[in-house]
Amino acid sequence: MNDIDVPEYGAVFTFGKSGFAENFPSHFFIRNDPIVEIACGQQHTAVVCENGRVFSFGNNEWGQLGLGHRESINKPSCIKSLKPDKVKHVACGRVHTIFTTENGKVYSCGRNTDGQLGIGDNETLDYAALPMFVTEIDDEIVQLTAGSHHSLLLTAKGTVYGWGSNANGQLVADKYETSVYVDPTPLKVPFFVTYISSNYYRSAFITDQKILYSCGDDDDDNEENMHTNPQNPLREAKVPGNIKSVACGHHHNVVLTDEGTCYTRGDNTFGQLGVENLSSSSQWLSVPFEDDVIINAISAGDNHSMFLTDTGILYACGDSRYGKLCTNNKTENVTKPTKIQFSISNLQVEKVVCGERHTMVMARPTSSENTLPTIEEIKNRRTEFSNMNETTRTKHSICEFDSSQEQDYFVDFSNSKDDRTYECKNGRVNGQNSTDENSSIHQLNDAKTNGISSKDSSDCIIREISTSYLQDSDEIQVGIPASSNDVR
Repeated sequence: MNDIDVPEYGAVFTFGKSGFAENFPSHFFIRNDPIVEIACGQQHTAVVCENGRVFSFGNNEWGQLGLGHRESINKPSCIKSLKPDKVKHVACGRVHTIFTTENGKVYSCGRNTDGQLGIGDNETLDYAALPMFVTEIDDEIVQLTAGSHHSLLLTAKGTVYGWGSNANGQLVADKYETSVYVDPTPLKVPFFVTYISSNYYRSAFITDQKILYSCGDDDDDNEENMHTNPQNPLREAKVPGNIKSVACGHHHNVVLTDEGTCYTRGDNTFGQLGVENLSSSSQWLSVPFEDDVIINAISAGDNHSMFLTDTGILYACGDSRYGKLCTNNKTENVTKPTKIQFSISNLQVEKVVCGERHTMVMARPTSSENTLPTIEEIKNRRTEFSNMNETTRTKHSICEFDSSQEQDYFVDFSNSKDDRTYECKNGRVNGQNSTDENSSIHQLNDAKTNGISSKDSSDCIIREISTSYLQDSDEIQVGIPASSNDVR
């Protein structure tokens, strides 16, 4: 891997059991359409691009990828049925996915055994392989989150909507009175909410007063660090400082304050609390970092935690299985937040998102002479696309390849009529029709790919990646799996 594998607007790096590239560490980006939002489920991932397209990949047993079938996909696939709308937010539950558009529409796909799709009382529909229309919210939708069998939506007015299972009280209702909400329902949260999070059977809310409340299953609740509001099943967390965000793992929680300090509590079997031991705690514990480290973002997986500093440095702790801590260590527990080093020079991390068994890292080079927009600035730019027709949007999303630039791996779908996507080492494939109908791997003896010469015939391999989901304007850049030297 080298610097030119990553464009100025960044790439998504995949680690762990993500279902991407046969679970080898790798990376991808959508050409000239920056990825602005990432969501991870148990073993599937969805990303939203600047112009409103959404791509998904990974496990698809319940149709959670929204592609119209239940076959797992190991490369990003455009969800065509949502292209008429501009998707703004996405959230992945364990095996379901929810989407919202710029005009307030809500869609969902995947498993529906507990009403987590929010499509009404349909007992015969266990799953949906295509995104189904759920509802339309008049207020601006600012955030989505999803647990194992429930879904949450937050509006700009501080209202939280929820649907799905309430078996553990995760929808702020008495679990003995209401077990399921089959439609999006305003939850009885008596505060103005600014941030939401969830895990399997739990929901968490941060108010405009920077106070954290939660409801649902928690093995480590006790009266010492939580107390119950007599008018509401919500529990207030006694965490020092003003709460900025919260990340819910399977049985542990991570909190970030406005001051950039972190606290954790819950199960610590794998060191996911980051407190240099394996002792679980029902108390909120301060996570130790160097004095000059200020944490800006957090994320939690099943049994691991990730911390991102204000300077773009990534730290990880917890269960290292499957390589999800972004290191070569796949066997040992990491009990202290450990700095992650990428071998690509001048690479700055902008976002990190944990799935149950994998981690997605959004990063971009910092060596450009021009000041590049941040993810938040890119999101603000998306309003420019709101009134564009499809032709105009396509022109904005396609760029011709500059042959003077050296790239070892290049996948170009610009103006392509081919049904297949290819990956070529030290050669280039631009989507022109191929007469070779063989599937899987093609070894080129003549060092030529669709009439484009390769410098080294011994090192030119074309691999069929995927296809039917792509249209002419879709361009995905896929990096090869990283070797052990690519991630330290």
